[in-house]
Amino acid sequence: MKSLIFTFLFPFISIGLMAQTPENFQISVGGQYVDQTYYDLESCTAVSVAGDSWDIAFSVIGTQDAGIFINEAAPLNGAALELYHMDGMPFETTFTEADLVNRLYNDEVSWTNGAFNSMKDPMSPFDYGWGAYNPGSNSVNGTEVFVIKMRDSSFIKLQILNLNGFDYNFKYADLDGSNEQSATLNKMDFQGSTLAYFSFADNTAKNLEPAEWDLLFTRYSALTPNPEDPSEIIEYPITGILTRDGVAVAQLDGVDPETVVSDGTESADRIDIIGADWKFFSLTSYQWAVENERAYIVNTVGDTKYRLFFFDFEGSSTGTATFQKTLLETSSNENLLEELSENNVSTIYPNPNIGNINIDINNVSNFKNARIEVYNIIGKRVVNYTQKLTGGNQTITLDTDLADGNYIVTLDLDGKRFSQKLLIRK
Repeated sequence: MKSLIFTFLFPFISIGLMAQTPENFQISVGGQYVDQTYYDLESCTAVSVAGDSWDIAFSVIGTQDAGIFINEAAPLNGAALELYHMDGMPFETTFTEADLVNRLYNDEVSWTNGAFNSMKDPMSPFDYGWGAYNPGSNSVNGTEVFVIKMRDSSFIKLQILNLNGFDYNFKYADLDGSNEQSATLNKMDFQGSTLAYFSFADNTAKNLEPAEWDLLFTRYSALTPNPEDPSEIIEYPITGILTRDGVAVAQLDGVDPETVVSDGTESADRIDIIGADWKFFSLTSYQWAVENERAYIVNTVGDTKYRLFFFDFEGSSTGTATFQKTLLETSSNENLLEELSENNVSTIYPNPNIGNINIDINNVSNFKNARIEVYNIIGKRVVNYTQKLTGGNQTITLDTDLADGNYIVTLDLDGKRFSQKLLIRK
């Protein structure tokens, strides 16, 4: 294929700012915790969806992820879905409620690893829990059967047949095999989203996420002290906050939450760093209280930093959390070429590209680390790679699985950046 190099430099430099004027916000998941609410820090926009609007969800972040989740959201006095692994039993088995002994939960660590993945062997890169990857067919083939206890105490048995290319294929039926149905969900129908959601009630896949969000206020199950016996740790439904893929958070304790700034430890390793422990129920006052010496530094996918701290939670009466948000640092499209010396300007090629990206860096001895990020057309980070530099001139090669489309590739050399448009065309 003939390579055409057509380079655009889009200047981005990170500018440290004095903290802007703090603002107070209230986000609600509804009375009795009936909703799930997505919140975008930049636009201050909240979008709520009914907590029971979906049953299972499939990760659609990349081409190699195969995470599948159970909806653990439930109102205060309602029933959550329950997922059970029918270890070694074929789909044709007529199950009874007595067979349901191995309950599975989402771990709230990442958006690529849900309850259906929880049995996977961490030592096997081909094991996805619900199925195993076959290099010959380039698909994940389902090997496990599950039963879901629905909110009305009815049951569905389910098998994920495969993830073939971009298609999740699965089937489900009543426990005795009646009312069997099949469904297909294509990742490409949900580009830019984290999860694709599915409802058994109407056999329909749904895109419930807004295009832009950073925080998800929701209900989920987590290990927590038993309210009646704090010495006992149980799986218990809680109301908490999960972060979007690529959003990094640092939790700072024992600080003045109105003045503390970033300590540089923001991490995207877990999506539940904010979680639910910023609040607690006081057995002395029988009211909700918040941790008053705790703050969170949130670094968005767009590389904007905010400080958050919570100072009120109204509990199940309204499901409302009140917090202060302060803009700490943002980015600006100032003159990048003055920031990066012309002697260090690098070339990203070929362009158009089939997914194998080469980046030439000159005078590497001036820098210690190179960080490469790739963003899709809606601003979602789809590649995040860091490499140490060794001196002289250096070429970094990345083999990606990016789908066809337009992207922005950003190279950061110890805080100095430049960006370039990139077209993937296979």
